[in-house]
Amino acid sequence: SYITNSTGYLFIQSDDFSLGTKTTGENIIVANVNDGVDLFFDGTKRFETTTTGINVIGNIGVGDTSADYELEIHGATPQIRLEESASGGSKRLDIWVDASNAYIGANQSSQTLLFQTSGTTALTLDSSQNATFAGDIDVSGDVNIGATSASNLHGSQYSDLLIDVGNNANYVH
Repeated sequence: SYITNSTGYLFIQSDDFSLGTKTTGENIIVANVNDGVDLFFDGTKRFETTTTGINVIGNIGVGDTSADYELEIHGATPQIRLEESASGGSKRLDIWVDASNAYIGANQSSQTLLFQTSGTTALTLDSSQNATFAGDIDVSGDVNIGATSASNLHGSQYSDLLIDVGNNANYVH
């Protein structure tokens, strides 16, 4: 059976609407006035509209027809951007990968990147690439500050620090 309309917009009017399969009676679409729209796949609800937006039941694939995770994005250089607009400055956080690297970027001028644990800032990276740590820095390997080797500094094993400024190497004890 077909519904054919060649005169313009087809208008179906109802407070409640359901479209289902003929053989099993499974829902395909259910729409109710002031209660949203539900979409089904193989008898299971997968998408619904709500008073605040949408709800997806299952995984979302962007560029992927069989996503294995809640959100899976496939592409040559897939990227996620979070951007605020309330301040007018459009602060951004970008997460992306390419063939060689993975990136996290605060990609707006004069923007600071904060890393927090339990709601407390542990590390701050400012727009000049300066890092500020809120706590101790524990090292299990070598620490190299402007030098090619820091073999005398191994965690708490030694109290020497090699600082290389140009051609002048200094040990601090």
